[in-house]
Amino acid sequence: MFGPNVQVEDAGGALMAEFWDCHRLDPKPVSDLRKLLEKHLGRGRPAVLLVDLSGVGFAGSAALGGFVGMRKLGVRVIFYNVEPTVREVFRLSHLENFFHFETDREAALASIQFSPAQPSLTPMTAASLSTSTSPQTRPAFGGAMPPLRRLRRSTG
Repeated sequence: MFGPNVQVEDAGGALMAEFWDCHRLDPKPVSDLRKLLEKHLGRGRPAVLLVDLSGVGFAGSAALGGFVGMRKLGVRVIFYNVEPTVREVFRLSHLENFFHFETDREAALASIQFSPAQPSLTPMTAASLSTSTSPQTRPAFGGAMPPLRRLRRSTG
């Protein structure tokens, strides 16, 4: 029997991923996606990843950690077709603000707004993530994302 896998395609320079046979999002296909993403970035392509989560009903912490790792590479990760139960996992894990969410493929593609004069983008750095940009200076991929912060566990 076939296991879950990830299919990728180029979407105007960004990488678009769709998980197949994957009701439960496990770390293996996310790890496979990261390898494909690193090749994509190595070719000088934009640091934008669009992820279709239609059909995914559960996302474990290890899979979410894989997406956090991609985000640490400076990649803007945009999820779409996200089931409410999966979106709740992002919220409860305090990861919802580190990613961008859209309703469907068309909205996700519209959110990256590549211009013909700027066919590729450089990967975002930690410094660019922590600075806010005005609409006039907003990058073509839709603006800066909030910086990643380490979550502290309270003891006691």
